[in-house]
Amino acid sequence: MSLPDSSKVLLSSIEVTVVDSASGTATVDVDYSQTETQSFIFQAGSTDGAIKTFVCAPIDDLATEGDETIQFQIDTISGPAKIGSSNYHLISIVDDDIPSVQFENPASSLSESNGSSISIGVVINLPGELHIPYGVNVSNNGGTASSGVDFSQSETTIIFQPGDQNGTKRNTSISAIDDLLVEGEEVYSLTIPGAGSSVETHLISFIDDDFATVVFSSSSQGGEEDLGTEALECSLALPGGPLEKDILVLVQDSTTGTATSGSDYDLITQAIIFPEGSESGATQSAELTLVDDLNTEGVETIVAELVSSSPEAILGIPSQTTFTISDNDIPIPQFKEANSTIAESGNLTQVFVALDFPGELHVPFEVPVTLIGGTAVLGTDFTQDNNPLVFEAGSLSGAEKALEIEPISDLIVEGEESAQLAIPSSATTGTTHDVIITDDDYAIVGYAIESGSAEETEGTQTITIDLTLPGPPLAIPIQIYAEDTESGTASPGLDYDFPTALVSFPEGSISGESSTISLTLLDDSDSELIETVNLGFTSPSPETNIGGLTEYVFSIEDDDPLQLTEVSWGRLVDIFDNAGTLYSQDTAIREDVGETQGIYSFDQNLLSFQDHCSILFQSSSTEFQSHLQAAQNGMPEITPKSPFDIGPFDLIPRNASLRLSFSGTLNLSTVNSESVQVWLGEPWATNSYQLPVRLKARNRGTGGEVIIDSVVSALEAEIFSLTETGGGFPQSLNGSDANLHILLPTTQDSSLSINTILASNTGETIVESAQVAPFSTPNNDSVVVRSLRSGNDSDQNSGFLQDNLPPELVGHFEANILEITVSAGGLYEVRFALTEPSFDGIMLQAGDLIRENENILFCHSIVSQADPANRQALFSLVHQSSNFSIGDFSQNPLSAQCSIGYKKSVHEDYQLAWVQFDPLPSNGIPANGVDPYSTISVSFSEPMREDSFGASSSFSAISFLVDPPNPGSGGTQEELDEYAARQFDATQETTADYLDRQLGYQTSGTGSGRIKFGPISTSLDLSNFTLAPISGLSDSHSDGNDFSICIALRDGPSGLTDSFGNQLQEEDFVAGNLGQSFLFAPDSNSTWPENRYFSLGFKSIDENGDGLPEYAGQCSVSDGAIRGRDVSRFSR
Repeated sequence: MSLPDSSKVLLSSIEVTVVDSASGTATVDVDYSQTETQSFIFQAGSTDGAIKTFVCAPIDDLATEGDETIQFQIDTISGPAKIGSSNYHLISIVDDDIPSVQFENPASSLSESNGSSISIGVVINLPGELHIPYGVNVSNNGGTASSGVDFSQSETTIIFQPGDQNGTKRNTSISAIDDLLVEGEEVYSLTIPGAGSSVETHLISFIDDDFATVVFSSSSQGGEEDLGTEALECSLALPGGPLEKDILVLVQDSTTGTATSGSDYDLITQAIIFPEGSESGATQSAELTLVDDLNTEGVETIVAELVSSSPEAILGIPSQTTFTISDNDIPIPQFKEANSTIAESGNLTQVFVALDFPGELHVPFEVPVTLIGGTAVLGTDFTQDNNPLVFEAGSLSGAEKALEIEPISDLIVEGEESAQLAIPSSATTGTTHDVIITDDDYAIVGYAIESGSAEETEGTQTITIDLTLPGPPLAIPIQIYAEDTESGTASPGLDYDFPTALVSFPEGSISGESSTISLTLLDDSDSELIETVNLGFTSPSPETNIGGLTEYVFSIEDDDPLQLTEVSWGRLVDIFDNAGTLYSQDTAIREDVGETQGIYSFDQNLLSFQDHCSILFQSSSTEFQSHLQAAQNGMPEITPKSPFDIGPFDLIPRNASLRLSFSGTLNLSTVNSESVQVWLGEPWATNSYQLPVRLKARNRGTGGEVIIDSVVSALEAEIFSLTETGGGFPQSLNGSDANLHILLPTTQDSSLSINTILASNTGETIVESAQVAPFSTPNNDSVVVRSLRSGNDSDQNSGFLQDNLPPELVGHFEANILEITVSAGGLYEVRFALTEPSFDGIMLQAGDLIRENENILFCHSIVSQADPANRQALFSLVHQSSNFSIGDFSQNPLSAQCSIGYKKSVHEDYQLAWVQFDPLPSNGIPANGVDPYSTISVSFSEPMREDSFGASSSFSAISFLVDPPNPGSGGTQEELDEYAARQFDATQETTADYLDRQLGYQTSGTGSGRIKFGPISTSLDLSNFTLAPISGLSDSHSDGNDFSICIALRDGPSGLTDSFGNQLQEEDFVAGNLGQSFLFAPDSNSTWPENRYFSLGFKSIDENGDGLPEYAGQCSVSDGAIRGRDVSRFSR
């Protein structure tokens, strides 16, 4: 209420009536409640601004109806008042049932493919009923998608209508716009401003159906390992316009290549990004780093692969790229040698190729070898193997491999051929190799015959030269020159004319063809002996050998007869050069030529006992020829005498050789024991006989010679069917008279068994000169004779040659041959064992012998003797019987005998001993007679202690029966004595015990059991001890049968000792094989070598299987016959 300013106090009461004008939007009793008419009284006295209130109460419901209004108006006023300008009062009822809206889902997705669409639901939340339209504005909240570009929206405002209930949904539609752009997944956010709910936004994801394709620009690439960093390029392919977003792919190592990461290359996983805006065809690259090493690895590969990282990217083909690393460390092969030479028939040769490289070889490396030239044809002249050469991985620089070249042997004379080999290599040298194949098929050119002769009046002589080929005709022409060696006795220009002549054989010539040359004889009026022209060959073409008859001797005859010109004597030797090559056999040299430092060296053949003289120079040298000539010059000559001449006669040593020299060359077929005879005693006289000698005839220059060898070994006796004469000529009876006579009959006489007469090559027979008194056969035919005497015990060296070699002991051992096989070079490999283990330490040496039955094998070299039960050595077969066989005999060994020379350097653990009888039996061993008062000496290879020897107690000879009866078997007392005199069991009774048992043992008084001896005499060097029997070597038995003598030496602590005090040990005291009394069978007539010694063994075994041991080294004495095992004599 307001009052005028003048008053400000109401003076009288005013009543005001207020009513509902019904013009508002609210509904009475629905939206609110009130009294229809309300009256207010302002009392008198009320002041200006007084206030009265009325009540209007809203009704709370759940309907959504929006804000509503109630309009009241002053209806009437009573009293001093009027209605003012504010007649109405509007009341707004604020609706507290506010709806909320939300998206049905917070998000959705939509593929842009083919313009697809999606409905997005908007849901209203009501507490009650919607009474009024309710509009919702769906607005853009932003995103990566663009409206109108990526999509379109149907409605942006959604109207809910009255009557809609809680949860009513209305939709808005979104349609995708399909394009060809790679843009990836895009989003667009819708929002409902003031929605009053938890889901006020909706995120739409637009799924892109357009992809970027990424590939490697190339599926393969490569380069050498020293390139450093290489790019692995990738390309982009798009379906439409430029990229709308970055695309990322990964490049990584697939690890499937052959190269090794870290050592051959580095390839880390790398991201490749094609940025937004990139167009189709754009490229990006990853980096590959190559590692340059020094190793040879060959071609290696790296396989890189793409891995998609961005979902908008797909991998195309190729998604892998292979990078091939070319190795720049290429090995350099080179031939080790520029050329090699092999014989056509030789073994294969190896041509070596060496490989040079800076690091390691990680892969096999092949080197092909090709034939690029030469005259040799692969497959015809040679074969090859191991081509290509393969150097294995892991080989070191400098490793070598060999191409094997094997020549193909043929029989064609084709000369030297070559094969030029080549290898691919960056080397400047060593890329080729020449294999020279020397032809070992030679044309042999030689004279058709070795000599010819004619009288000097016969003019021109034709000499034939023969061609010998190994097979087909000549493939090349050859030539050689025939020349006058001017070494003959005839004088060129005076006795003959012979210019050097060319001898040629053209290509195609066959074996056996001949060519001729001419020799012109010149007649003169001089009286001459037979003169010679010596022709040889010179300057042969390389494919030609001088062979067969290399010299031709033409004798120019003056019709003079064949005469004996000289008889001389010397030592017979075989000549060798400094390489051990045999130069000549059966050569006579002076006796006084001996071992000379640097010039002459001597040895002996254990088989033939022939001396070997080595001249220590090459046989082709002038020094060799000079020293050979010096050894032959000055041989003593025999004065020409016949049996009718007066003595003294010239002396020759018993074992010397005689050389008969003749005026002309000999017809060698006429030389035999009929045409050349040696008699002991006056020929054809009573008690005289022809001696067995070995004859060796040869022609030298213009004359011939015959060697008479007085010593015939057992082997020579077998080969030449002669009688063995180990001691040479029998000794002469005195120092004056002749006992030897050399006879050359001049007339055939069958009654005297003279069917052959010595003749020259021209047919002239031997005639006597006027130098000696005439001598005839019993039939008065003329005989050429030379008389002389042989040495005897009174002469120097007991009538023998001066020894130029020290004595050598040879032991003979029983052996078993286990196997004989054929080896190279004509040799045989023999497996064998000595039968007695006590001799395991005896070592066979080169030069030793094995005799199996009548087969004699000469040891060439040792293969192995490490196992004494399985020794192996190479042998040459020097004498063969019809039953010699090869094979495996280990199940049934062949019985054999080994003759082994004792060598101090090899057998120093063995002390040697041998026994000597004095005087020596008159005809060697076996002997025709033995002096019963012979002394018995035992010799040792080293000095012994003299005080350890005592007659009977330590050195004794005891008679015994080999197989006496056992006690109680009815034997005589003498036989029982002999039984007691033997050693019962060598394993139970030592030699010392045996000697002690014999001392004083003679129960029957027969003398059995022991021979009484006097004192022992000792040599100054204490190596020889001699027993002299008091009563002689006689058998006191009356039965007249053989008796045996055991020579016993005492062993053990009280036995024999050497100068150092070492006791005699039977197993180390050996000079012959255990259990062998004889080298050959007891009935053998072999007497070689005849000398003063036979070997002595000291152990005994049961030789005849009767359970009782016999005595090894025993001597049998019967009618003067001694049997024993011989050692070798001295020089021949």
